[in-house]
Parts: sequence; C-alpha cells; structure tokens
Amino acid sequence: MDYVIEWDDAIVGIEVKSNHEKTTTGLVTFRNAYHPKLAFIVGYEGIEVETFLQMDIRKLFE
Repeated sequence: MDYVIEWDDAIVGIEVKSNHEKTTTGLVTFRNAYHPKLAFIVGYEGIEVETFLQMDIRKLFE
C-alpha cells in the first residue's frame, strides 16, 4: 500500500502501479487488516493517473 488517507475514522488505501506488475498482495493484505472504506489501484490495470489526479478526494469518503 503506497498511500493511506484517514478522515473522520474512515480509511482509504491507494496502491500505485507504474509498470506491468500484476501483484496486488499489499492491497489484499491492507484490506484484510484494516477493512478500509475504499482501497484501489492507480495506474496499470486500475484508475488512470490523469483521472485520479482530477478527482475530488473528499468524494472517496462519501
């Protein structure tokens, strides 16, 4: 897990993939350990970087 954001007792995890690596062990482990409101991949096989950078981060916690 590359980034963890906490707001009002809610947790969001963000895994960044910059290559064709398909391993998501960190994402799965994070989900099992912390039960986040949301956890996702930015980059390869996830949300496009450009799309993520334009997002309103507050909406992740709605």
